[in-house]
Amino acid sequence: MGQYDLGGQTTAIGFLEAHGEFTSFEDPAAAPAQTQPYGINSPNFISGTYFDMASNGHGFVREPGAQFHNFDFPGADVTFARQINDLGQIVGGTPQISPGTDLF
Repeated sequence: MGQYDLGGQTTAIGFLEAHGEFTSFEDPAAAPAQTQPYGINSPNFISGTYFDMASNGHGFVREPGAQFHNFDFPGADVTFARQINDLGQIVGGTPQISPGTDLF
């Protein structure tokens, strides 16, 4: 699991590798080439962040069957979903106006 770009500084497309075969994926709600996977668990659920056409960041979970579930931390302008454990619990953060990042 990872991401690749198409030569631009602002492109990110997710991929999953299994047994030497690569599968690219993008969140359907994302702007083109704006899907950034960060975590994967044993059942192959993937957590990450996508950016929409207005450049707002949102969290996502991609199921092994390629269905996406998108979410935002309540009240946040940007949501980063970093890791997912085998129970489906996600750790991430949201940058705020004050220094630092609020974690969830």
